[in-house]
Order: sequence, then C-alpha cells, then structure tokens
Amino acid sequence: MKTRLLTTAILALFLFDLQAQTTVTRPLSSFDKVGISGGYDKVILKEGNSESVTIEVSGIDPDNIITEVRGNTLEVKTKKGKWSNFKANITITYKSLRAIANSGSSDIVAENTIKADEFELASSGSGDFTGTFDVSDLDIAISGSSDMTLKGRADEQEIAISGSGDVNAAELKGKSAEVAISGSGDVKLSVSGPVKTAVSGSGNVTNN
Repeated sequence: MKTRLLTTAILALFLFDLQAQTTVTRPLSSFDKVGISGGYDKVILKEGNSESVTIEVSGIDPDNIITEVRGNTLEVKTKKGKWSNFKANITITYKSLRAIANSGSSDIVAENTIKADEFELASSGSGDFTGTFDVSDLDIAISGSSDMTLKGRADEQEIAISGSGDVNAAELKGKSAEVAISGSGDVKLSVSGPVKTAVSGSGNVTNN
C-alpha cells in the first residue's frame, strides 16, 4: 500500500513538473532572418540592442525547442518526437530584420515597426501574422491558410497566394502592387498607384 502511494505521489509530482511554466533566455549571434517551424501559441518579435530569444513553456522541457542561428537565419523548431498538449510563447529580440518564414501553425506578432529597404514575408502553414512595416519593397508569399494583418508603409507590394490565406493590408499605404491569387484568398489594399492582379480562383482583391 505504501509503495503504491509513493508511486502515485511521484507520478503526481512528475505531472505537475511537466505543467509548470519554465522560462529561459538564450543569447544569440547576429541574424536578420527568422524561420519558424512548429506549433507555438505565440511568437513575439521585438526590436532591441542585442539578439536573444526567451522561451516560456509548460508541458515540455525547453531544451526540446531548438533556437539556432545558421548563416544569418534564426531557426526555431522543436526536436523530433511526439510532443502534444504543451504551451509555448517565444519572444525573439532582433537588431534588424529583412525576412520571416513561418512553416507551422504559430501566430507571429511584431511589437515594433519593422524597417528595411526590402522585406520578405512567407507562410506555408496556418499561422497568422500581425505587424507594422516601414519598407520600400514588401514581398509576401502564402501557400497555406495564414491570415496577415499589415499596417504602415510599403511602397511596392508583391503578394502571391496559392491557398486560402487572406492579407488585410487596408492600413498599409503603398504606391503600387502586384497580386496573384490561385486559391480562395482575399487581399485588401491601400495603394495610390497601379495595381496588377491575376486571380485564378475564388479570391478577391479590393483597393481602398
């Protein structure tokens, strides 16, 4: 009986430890591109004086979330294995950015206005993106069901959707745009100059 109670107590402590929230911060080498693969609750992008990543997790050991810089790209991914019922919020602090690629279901939020000459934003999963830009050229590619809400300024905009994702850029001021949709995605623009469209699905393009 005592052995059974002890085993139950140890199991309870183990389960409690799995659900307890753990926070770790890792310094990073220089990068200006971010690649996210995995299903995290939220990924926050924050401008700062030095590069780092803070991971808040429960239900999984933070060591199972890989954050490594290869070349000039920060890759965030989960180690191979069967991970379920875990929660993770990831905050990435960057000095400058010029590309984001999301191939999972993570929702990404940019806290600060992203400034660059050219910027590439790609999503091949179901994760959403919200952010403000101050760029000359913005290139967007969606091949999944990602929804994007964009504000700020992007003089030249190129948007390609081959899935069901939507781009709400009604508050993103631009001078020209090229939009190609081969799925059911919708695009809302706020462009003062020429807009070229090519729609081969049930998608729709509107310009305020």
